Amino acid sequence: MTLQKQLVHLNLTGGLQKKDDDKLVIPTKLTVADNVEFDDASTVIRRGGQAALGSGGSAAAVRMYEHDGVVHLELSDGTHIRRTAAGNYKFSDLTITPQKTPSANARLTATATRLQGFNVNPPDVSYSRISRRGFDVAVGASTYCLVWEDTDAGGAALGCKLSIRRSDSNVEVLGTTLESGLVAYGTKPRVMWDSTNSRYIVLYAAWLAASTSYEINGFAISEAGVTVVPENAIATITGATVVGSAAETDVCFDAAISAGHGFMLAARDTNSDVNAQLFDLDLAPLSTLQTAALGTTYAVTAHATYSGGILTGHVFYGSGVDVRGRTLPSDTGTISAENAIATTAFTGGAAVMRIAVADNGSNFLLVADVFGTGYGTQWSLGQSVMTVGMNHVLASQNTISTKCCLAGRIFTLDSRFYIPVLFDSFEFQKVLLVLDLSTALTERAAGVTASKPAFVARVAPGEIASYSGANAGAGEGAFLALRPQQRVPACYSSFIPFLRFDGNTRLAGLDNRTPAAISRLTLARSGQLGSASYRGLTYLAGAMPLVVDGPNIVEEGFHWAPEAYNSTIAAVATSAGFYNFPGVGTYSVAFTYAWEDSKGNWHESGPSKTYTVTTTLGNLGLNATIITPPTQKPNAQLLMYRTLMDSTDTTLYLAHSVPLGSTTTMSEADLVSGETLYTEGGVLPNAPMWSCRQLSVFQRRLVATGGIDGYDVRWSKQDSPGFPAEFTSDLAFQTTTPPALGRAVGAVELDDKLIIACESGIGAIYGQGPAPTGTQGQYSDFATLVTETGARWDSPKSIIRGPEGVWFRSPFGIRLLSRGGGLARGQDGKQAGAEVDPLVAATDTVVAVAGSAKDGATGDSKQQIKFYLSSGSVLVWDYQWMQWTRFTGAANIDAVYAGANAYHVKNVSTTPLVRYFDASTYTDVNDSGTTAQAFTSTITTGWLSFAGIQGFQRIYRLMVLGSVADRAADPQTITGSFAYDFVSTAGDSFTANLTPEVVDFTIQAQHHFAKQKCEAMKMTITFKPQTTTDEGRFRLTDLTLQVGVKGGYFKLPSASRV
Repeated sequence: MTLQKQLVHLNLTGGLQKKDDDKLVIPTKLTVADNVEFDDASTVIRRGGQAALGSGGSAAAVRMYEHDGVVHLELSDGTHIRRTAAGNYKFSDLTITPQKTPSANARLTATATRLQGFNVNPPDVSYSRISRRGFDVAVGASTYCLVWEDTDAGGAALGCKLSIRRSDSNVEVLGTTLESGLVAYGTKPRVMWDSTNSRYIVLYAAWLAASTSYEINGFAISEAGVTVVPENAIATITGATVVGSAAETDVCFDAAISAGHGFMLAARDTNSDVNAQLFDLDLAPLSTLQTAALGTTYAVTAHATYSGGILTGHVFYGSGVDVRGRTLPSDTGTISAENAIATTAFTGGAAVMRIAVADNGSNFLLVADVFGTGYGTQWSLGQSVMTVGMNHVLASQNTISTKCCLAGRIFTLDSRFYIPVLFDSFEFQKVLLVLDLSTALTERAAGVTASKPAFVARVAPGEIASYSGANAGAGEGAFLALRPQQRVPACYSSFIPFLRFDGNTRLAGLDNRTPAAISRLTLARSGQLGSASYRGLTYLAGAMPLVVDGPNIVEEGFHWAPEAYNSTIAAVATSAGFYNFPGVGTYSVAFTYAWEDSKGNWHESGPSKTYTVTTTLGNLGLNATIITPPTQKPNAQLLMYRTLMDSTDTTLYLAHSVPLGSTTTMSEADLVSGETLYTEGGVLPNAPMWSCRQLSVFQRRLVATGGIDGYDVRWSKQDSPGFPAEFTSDLAFQTTTPPALGRAVGAVELDDKLIIACESGIGAIYGQGPAPTGTQGQYSDFATLVTETGARWDSPKSIIRGPEGVWFRSPFGIRLLSRGGGLARGQDGKQAGAEVDPLVAATDTVVAVAGSAKDGATGDSKQQIKFYLSSGSVLVWDYQWMQWTRFTGAANIDAVYAGANAYHVKNVSTTPLVRYFDASTYTDVNDSGTTAQAFTSTITTGWLSFAGIQGFQRIYRLMVLGSVADRAADPQTITGSFAYDFVSTAGDSFTANLTPEVVDFTIQAQHHFAKQKCEAMKMTITFKPQTTTDEGRFRLTDLTLQVGVKGGYFKLPSASRV
């Protein structure tokens, strides 16, 4: 019987479907849709080519963000670059004042984990045998060892504790108390990692029975908790006074290891001597205990080096404002004469306190705390950073006015040096900061001798526990912050130990006896960091949140509120200070630190405490020394507020706002007509933003997610014209995610809710939020919406709002939270996004960009969300047509929506290249930005089964109809490849090089199949301009099959029809 020929049109409206087996994919779906977009119903069109926006900089890009509608890049060396002007596609350095960037490595992530409860306070203000608690840490191959001094609830000493825990889980391998038969307790523990023998060496001091000397005990223990070298007393330090009122009477020793060779022990006794000795890795002496004059000093720091078969011990210490040192080489076993290394260069410096040291094999890096006059009750001025030869000869010195003291040892990350520092004040303000030392060294090489602090991390401001047991009003102040152990704990990029409060009671400023915990801070350079635009500013998330106002990139907020150098303020002679009071009487004064950005927003710190000043005849001046936070903000100024003279009205009015150095005054009448302190009326004081990983805007508030321990979500006060995002530490402005849902990856506004995507689920808060006073409206408690899956911790920038809900990168692929609050599903019952799961590699991080972006100046607006995968492709969700396609060849580092377009960046070696998809471009620009590269658009159907369907007996030929969308008449290349009967190998194919006709620019092609009778067929169609100089975006309008069918209207035998 002769077959009749009919035409069957293939519908292409279904988009990608990769979740189903290709034998089960329905005919409207595609198993491959590469480098195409859905243009009109049933048609696909070739994507635009990748055009170059520009390149520049000498370092790789690590973050992309938008400011004022312009693409900006942050590079790995801390440089920020941007487009210079519309139409100029090169990048140039931003103009940064007073420094180009706050640090050469601003893009760090910070996470913290609570490890161990710790009581930092003595039972009272008197000195005891263990006057201050100490702790230390060492990191091994798969574990870490934590040692600390333990006390009971009343502060009585219980000895030293040791805990070995797994690095990846913090699960304890061994926990024990360090004691011996000779002593009641231990103090000042020290632990070192012996990488040669894969074990820990633990040392601690123990008072002898006579209480005039102390032993240093030591032992070695494996990572599994097995004692390898038994505990024994390795040295006795004589002449130590147990109880006293001077810092030098406390136990003070240090030890440092040289991998594979041995370690150096250095200790101070109260005869003003240094005791030094070398030991092998089995704790056997390599030298006798050497003693040499030390003088008055407050800390000793040990270090060990090895060269030419000689193990050399080094001890560094301060003497007044000088840094000095001695050596103990193993070949002689004799301690050297004192080396006068350097005199620190701080104006007003009075004493060198603690010293941290590191070496690179040829030089030492020394960092010394320098305290000002009256150091017993006063403040740290900052750090002197020195490069010193191995012979203890100074090479260079730079001062950094951090106004903080050392809180740990030097550590390295990506070949850069860092050190944690602590601001610890009378008023219980506690801020842990991580200082970039390499920036100071670079500036010193350029002739800068006094650096602005380049802080790269700010940890839980206001909630850091003091390193001291100082009691309010005891007159010990920050000095005692140096006394938990004169030796600071060891630090690693993966483990920076610090003390953090277990609660918020310290914030009230009522009591410093708040329970603290030893916590672990980890810094890393990997991971996405978000950004958000707010009040004309761009906020950059990170270990140190930054603000971009255009010409400046500065730290968000102020690290702390101003404080007076003394706990009280007294009037001085009239005109002898920076302010004159109008008459004799009593005033209350307070201070803030402030800055106006280039957008006109007024940034103001939290206020200081209120001080009472009483003036007398001839003494109407105010000349208090105010400890202001270091800042990158240009022209920041100290503001002084005061009350009316002898008034019962406690309102604080702005009285002084000009730079220090000029004397001002203000009459009572002028005072009351001016501004008041912003906290009047119960408004909560401003506090700096915590470190965070993602930023978003919700109900005119800036939201910071993924805070220091990962579970924190904090929001600012509601915006007010003329002011930036203002955060506060009040509990009404923060929440934490449930532990069962994991850490908060990111948050996004959806209708009236803030959607918070966690690692193991998704939740929301809703409501109107608190007023600036912390009262009135409040947000709801965290409400769990989804528990089936959560967002990947490494992809906070995948969280994005679309018309259907919130998309995010889950452990399984891309998923959608519906507006109703559950995981969205398609018509086939599968989770939305599952269609493209096989295209998302397990290692892929994802950045999502949404917007009706034009593909270049001449392109049509596309209602798309682009998911940029780190492996180099882009998954495109067209929410107009509800279809997926994929773009290849992107090599993504980051992406952003700016100026009505979506941009992405890739790195070629150390050169960042910014790209975007442009409808008027027909090729992809190469890595140098100079040469066009062809790319191919491809669609592949599933297996199309024809046998037995409506009498289809043969498939004769395929007819392809299309046109060139931009009416170009250049030749196009179309290919077809066809597989049969579920065998993926191509059975036949064709290639056609066609020139569009010049009226409608239409192209037709046909192919006669080699195998006309088959059970199933899969076809792949590709298209592109014939050469890289040819133009045109081909639109595939129709695929039509000519099939052979049985004759007649009916396909069934006569017995089966009527």
